[in-house]
Amino acid sequence: MKPITTLKELQDIEINVLREFVRFCDINNLKYFVSYGTLLGTIRSGGMIPWDDDIDICMPRNDYEKFIELAEKNGITSFIKIDDPSFSIDTWSLIVRVYDARTIITSNDFKIGVFIDIHPLDIFPEQRVLRELWFLWIWGHKMGMIFSYTKIFSASILKVFIKLMLLPLIIVAKMIGFKYFKKMVLKSSKYYTSKNYKSDKIGVLLGDFNLRQIALNKMDFVLDEYKLFEGILVSVPKNCENLLELWYGDYLSLPDEADRKAKHEMKVFWL
Repeated sequence: MKPITTLKELQDIEINVLREFVRFCDINNLKYFVSYGTLLGTIRSGGMIPWDDDIDICMPRNDYEKFIELAEKNGITSFIKIDDPSFSIDTWSLIVRVYDARTIITSNDFKIGVFIDIHPLDIFPEQRVLRELWFLWIWGHKMGMIFSYTKIFSASILKVFIKLMLLPLIIVAKMIGFKYFKKMVLKSSKYYTSKNYKSDKIGVLLGDFNLRQIALNKMDFVLDEYKLFEGILVSVPKNCENLLELWYGDYLSLPDEADRKAKHEMKVFWL
């Protein structure tokens, strides 16, 4: 296997995966939006943030599930595939990833090639208290996933002590099993969407964001427009400035030099 050694080469592969994803969505009339750092790069410079190492997409839940169905039935291309977390039930992934099957990531829990993240946009309860209780329910099952994989013994005495304090929870989680907790997280995340709940709040529940960042206004996603990202015409939310300010504050300013670094440490190869 030939190693992928530069961030630029990794980004080029991700951009190509995005290109095929966008083409597939356009052909099948599926709604999507570039989001997070990808949206920021689109607005700020028309492309990848130089130190970014991933691409993020949001899709309304109905389009998200239709995308999974069509991609699994018809394929995207001969080498662009999807990883569906409901099938990869023994991995940590909670969202769909579209990846280049000519590559492989040998580090962490990925077990797939170079990918882009596809996040479902779900309906959230309008009432903040109900929303927080729902988040707490899902967070509890995420913790169950972690506890079910936890090993008691560690090189750190402090970590061993903490794990011993949590031992009853760890034992119960291991008895219930990782797969149960993951299935419950996936099922619970789309509960209000599946019930056609009437609300002006939507968001990405399966990401690691605080409450202020999770609950988004539905009106910010009603309309969309197109902008260039690395030469690809991509869909962005009409009120994307509201979202970027929510996520990044003064989003037009560059971060400090020390913060300009890739988020993930991955060993990646061409097959």
